[in-house]
Amino acid sequence: AGVVLLIPEQYLFLIFLSKFLENVFEINLSAFITINFFLILWNLILPVSHLDGAKILFGSKLWWIFAVIFCIFSFIVVEASIVLALIGGLLAALSCVFFYYKKAGA
Repeated sequence: AGVVLLIPEQYLFLIFLSKFLENVFEINLSAFITINFFLILWNLILPVSHLDGAKILFGSKLWWIFAVIFCIFSFIVVEASIVLALIGGLLAALSCVFFYYKKAGA
Protein backbone atom coordinates (compact mmCIF):
# COMPACT_ATOMS: atom_id res chain seq x y z
CA ALA A 1 0.00 0.00 0.00
CA GLY A 2 2.92 2.33 0.65
CA VAL A 3 4.21 2.25 -2.94
CA VAL A 4 0.75 2.90 -4.36
CA LEU A 5 0.53 6.03 -2.18
CA LEU A 6 3.22 7.66 -4.30
CA ILE A 7 0.85 8.25 -7.22
CA PRO A 8 -1.69 10.46 -5.36
CA GLU A 9 1.15 12.11 -3.47
CA GLN A 10 2.85 13.12 -6.71
CA TYR A 11 -0.31 15.00 -7.67
CA LEU A 12 -0.16 16.72 -4.28
CA PHE A 13 3.48 17.61 -4.94
CA LEU A 14 2.42 19.14 -8.27
CA ILE A 15 -0.17 21.21 -6.40
CA PHE A 16 2.47 22.52 -3.99
CA LEU A 17 4.91 23.18 -6.83
CA SER A 18 2.23 25.00 -8.82
CA LYS A 19 1.28 27.11 -5.82
CA PHE A 20 4.94 27.99 -5.27
CA LEU A 21 5.38 28.97 -8.93
CA GLU A 22 2.14 30.92 -8.77
CA ASN A 23 3.47 32.94 -5.83
CA VAL A 24 6.97 33.48 -7.25
CA PHE A 25 6.15 34.31 -10.87
CA GLU A 26 2.65 35.71 -10.28
CA ILE A 27 0.97 33.49 -12.87
CA ASN A 28 -2.46 31.92 -12.60
CA LEU A 29 -2.33 28.13 -12.23
CA SER A 30 -5.58 27.66 -10.35
CA ALA A 31 -7.11 25.44 -13.06
CA PHE A 32 -4.05 23.18 -12.99
CA ILE A 33 -4.21 23.00 -9.19
CA THR A 34 -7.91 22.12 -9.26
CA ILE A 35 -7.41 19.42 -11.90
CA ASN A 36 -4.65 17.83 -9.85
CA PHE A 37 -6.84 17.86 -6.76
CA PHE A 38 -9.66 16.12 -8.61
CA LEU A 39 -7.15 13.53 -9.87
CA ILE A 40 -6.23 12.90 -6.24
CA LEU A 41 -9.89 12.51 -5.31
CA TRP A 42 -10.56 10.21 -8.25
CA ASN A 43 -7.55 7.97 -7.62
CA LEU A 44 -7.50 7.96 -3.85
CA ILE A 45 -10.97 8.30 -2.42
CA LEU A 46 -12.83 6.08 -4.86
CA PRO A 47 -12.06 2.49 -3.85
CA VAL A 48 -12.88 1.17 -7.33
CA SER A 49 -10.98 -1.86 -8.52
CA HIS A 50 -7.73 -1.10 -10.37
CA LEU A 51 -7.54 2.43 -8.98
CA ASP A 52 -5.04 3.39 -6.30
CA GLY A 53 -7.75 4.01 -3.71
CA ALA A 54 -8.84 0.36 -3.78
CA LYS A 55 -5.28 -0.92 -3.49
CA ILE A 56 -4.56 1.35 -0.54
CA LEU A 57 -7.92 0.77 1.18
CA PHE A 58 -7.77 -2.99 0.96
CA GLY A 59 -4.03 -3.04 1.66
CA SER A 60 -4.11 -0.89 4.78
CA LYS A 61 -7.06 1.11 6.01
CA LEU A 62 -4.80 3.27 8.20
CA TRP A 63 -2.70 4.36 5.21
CA TRP A 64 -5.90 5.16 3.30
CA ILE A 65 -7.27 7.30 6.14
CA PHE A 66 -3.91 9.05 6.48
CA ALA A 67 -3.64 9.77 2.76
CA VAL A 68 -7.22 11.02 2.36
CA ILE A 69 -7.10 13.37 5.37
CA PHE A 70 -3.62 14.64 4.46
CA CYS A 71 -4.55 15.39 0.84
CA ILE A 72 -7.87 17.06 1.59
CA PHE A 73 -6.51 19.18 4.46
CA SER A 74 -3.45 20.18 2.45
CA PHE A 75 -5.53 21.23 -0.53
CA ILE A 76 -7.80 23.36 1.64
CA VAL A 77 -4.95 25.12 3.45
CA VAL A 78 -2.52 25.47 0.51
CA GLU A 79 -4.00 28.89 -0.29
CA ALA A 80 -2.66 30.24 3.01
CA SER A 81 0.81 28.72 3.01
CA ILE A 82 2.57 25.69 1.58
CA VAL A 83 4.42 25.01 4.85
CA LEU A 84 1.21 25.34 6.86
CA ALA A 85 -0.51 22.96 4.45
CA LEU A 86 2.20 20.33 4.87
CA ILE A 87 2.49 20.58 8.64
CA GLY A 88 -1.26 20.95 9.21
CA GLY A 89 -2.06 18.09 6.84
CA LEU A 90 0.45 15.86 8.59
CA LEU A 91 -0.92 16.72 12.05
CA ALA A 92 -4.55 16.30 10.95
CA ALA A 93 -3.82 12.96 9.30
CA LEU A 94 -1.82 11.66 12.25
CA SER A 95 -4.53 12.68 14.72
CA CYS A 96 -7.23 10.95 12.64
CA VAL A 97 -5.12 7.79 12.42
CA PHE A 98 -4.50 7.96 16.18
CA PHE A 99 -8.21 8.26 16.97
CA TYR A 100 -9.07 5.51 14.48
CA TYR A 101 -6.42 3.23 16.00
CA LYS A 102 -7.55 4.06 19.54
CA LYS A 103 -11.19 3.36 18.63
CA ALA A 104 -10.29 0.11 16.87
CA GLY A 105 -8.15 -1.01 19.80
CA ALA A 106 -10.86 -0.31 22.39
